[in-house]
Amino acid sequence: MSNFLTTILLVFLGLCNAHCTLEDHDKKCLRQDKILREYEQTFEKQNEQLKQQDEILKMYERKLEIQKLRRSVAEGAAFSVQLSVKQTHIGLKQTIKYDKVHLNDGNGYSVHSGVFTAPQSGVYMFSYFLGHGYEPAQAWLELMHNGDKINAVVFDTFHSYED
Repeated sequence: MSNFLTTILLVFLGLCNAHCTLEDHDKKCLRQDKILREYEQTFEKQNEQLKQQDEILKMYERKLEIQKLRRSVAEGAAFSVQLSVKQTHIGLKQTIKYDKVHLNDGNGYSVHSGVFTAPQSGVYMFSYFLGHGYEPAQAWLELMHNGDKINAVVFDTFHSYED
């Protein structure tokens, strides 16, 4: 039992004891002991209920966090693709169709068209690498969004040791 509760009950007992005869004192003491036990039981029950409610709250907080994580993954989109064969003489404005799909969460990338279609509106980040092997080469690559150029990469090497 807390010190605060003990202090309150002792003050209560002291006030009663100041005006009691010995016989009254024994009866009141028994009643006060009974009341004290009832308060202790009530506080113990309330404390146990608070502990249970705290555990339930923690469980719901964990469930909510899991739902947030699932929602962010389920509603998101991610893809990773690669060309597994060398491409030569790709025409201007030709869409490159990456044939090896490592990841396609949200099914936004189409191997058949080479186009990524965002499954929902939002902000997307694209990162890409353009390599050419060991022979001198030239390449221009543009990242397009609905026909508009968003980003471009160019490389032009004359020697096999340039990158």
